[in-house]
Amino acid sequence: MRAATTFIPRPGYTRDGCSLTAAANSQLGSKNIGVNAPGDGIGSDAKGGGSGAAAGAMLHGPARSWRPWLRWLAVIGWAVVTLVAAHRLAPRLNISPLVAYAIGFMVVALSALGAAWRCPAVKPRALVAVVPPCAALLWLSAHPPAELDMAVAVTVCLLLACTLVGAVVGGAIEHAGQLVFVAIVSSAADVFSVFHPSGPSAAIVHSEVALSVLALPWPMLGTPFIEPILGAGDVVFTSLYVASSRRHALSAARTALALTLAFAVTMVAVVALEAALPALPFLGLAIVVAHPEARRPPERDRLRGYVVAAVVVAAVAGLLLI
Repeated sequence: MRAATTFIPRPGYTRDGCSLTAAANSQLGSKNIGVNAPGDGIGSDAKGGGSGAAAGAMLHGPARSWRPWLRWLAVIGWAVVTLVAAHRLAPRLNISPLVAYAIGFMVVALSALGAAWRCPAVKPRALVAVVPPCAALLWLSAHPPAELDMAVAVTVCLLLACTLVGAVVGGAIEHAGQLVFVAIVSSAADVFSVFHPSGPSAAIVHSEVALSVLALPWPMLGTPFIEPILGAGDVVFTSLYVASSRRHALSAARTALALTLAFAVTMVAVVALEAALPALPFLGLAIVVAHPEARRPPERDRLRGYVVAAVVVAAVAGLLLI
């Protein structure tokens, strides 16, 4: 079974079955004003006598600018380490299929959330960095290595590419209230993608090659197998919601809790129904419920936004009923 493009094997596990910041500090009665430029951490002094402070900032600034990227890569590295450790441990465990799936789903979901959380705020030009992991995924689809090597490579490539794409798109959302439109439209699109026979997710599910490179994998505890768990689209929108929440200064705790609960509800629903379910409706609803600001679009966008959202929902409903 799959949630969005997530996977839950039936019993037996058959193989087919950077933040930009600016700070200005001033002191009453002083002519010195120190300013940190966004993202570079290098100080400048408005008065000529600040050369010592400027030199110190120049020494420490580059290191600070790399720290967000290193933390992001560290989370992705953690995801790889846990995957490898679980793969080695999995065959030794005696665990039910549903429990194994639940554990795998939540570990993968938290890996995606962690990577999204640590992905620095980026500008559209950062999308150039998506090309290498996408090219690697394309190569892997034609030249798949051993199962564990494949899982490690796909995990790294998807977390890199998807969190960057989500960070760029989420950072470009101009108003927190526009998230309600994102939630409605993405939910409708995901419902179509999963439930319509010609939907992208439905097509991916039936293609072993596509599924192997477009979903985050995880070892099924109690078996020697590694299975696809969480689709690339879910990772992108997780990062989108995190980036947009950060840009508009929405509560970080609420965002983290909302997305974690959304993944948990998705997992429970998939296990209970033993059926493919889209994950984006749960993620979008969680963000809109958690943040009142996300439910209040700017007045200039309300009519147009709701009309577009209604048209998309009606179109999806019509396609599913045909």
